[in-house]
Amino acid sequence: AEMLDYLRRTPSVRDVVVSGGDVANMPWPRLEEFLAKLLEIDNIRDIRLATKALDGLPQHWLQDDVRAGMERVAKVANQRGVSLAIHTHVNHANSVTPLVREATRTMLDTGIRDVRNQGVILNGVNADPHALLDLCFRLLDGAQILPYYFYMCDMIPAAEHWRISVADAQKLQHHIMGYLPGFATPRI
Repeated sequence: AEMLDYLRRTPSVRDVVVSGGDVANMPWPRLEEFLAKLLEIDNIRDIRLATKALDGLPQHWLQDDVRAGMERVAKVANQRGVSLAIHTHVNHANSVTPLVREATRTMLDTGIRDVRNQGVILNGVNADPHALLDLCFRLLDGAQILPYYFYMCDMIPAAEHWRISVADAQKLQHHIMGYLPGFATPRI
């Protein structure tokens, strides 16, 4: 309630990320109720639902209650001219399985604007141009997920082996340019 009150009082806020760690962790009726209230706020124009579960637990998004609920929410969003999107988190091409493709297609069929990927550059996983392009093409062609961003790995203890340098990230960005359509070329 406090979040919604803040958004009502702050008309300069137009873009909201709904997360809490992962929207798939919240029981669907509670999430749908929150989204319905969010969609009543005039200044909100973009809503992004953050979930790793589209990749990690695609079965969640294939449940009848979730699918039907997303249809209801997407219908209201479309009527109000609000962009509703799912942001997921895929880091390797092999993670884009047939079930991930089915869950993504199911969500797109509900009427949401799109599904976008925000991955992490991980040394030894996707930190070379070929692996990153394989992932981007698998996302785009295989599952209709828009490669959106790739972030540098957080500076957390015991994760240093996953990090690459900023210079290497810049080189990686340069090497993937020109292979994907401009709208589907992720930024690092």
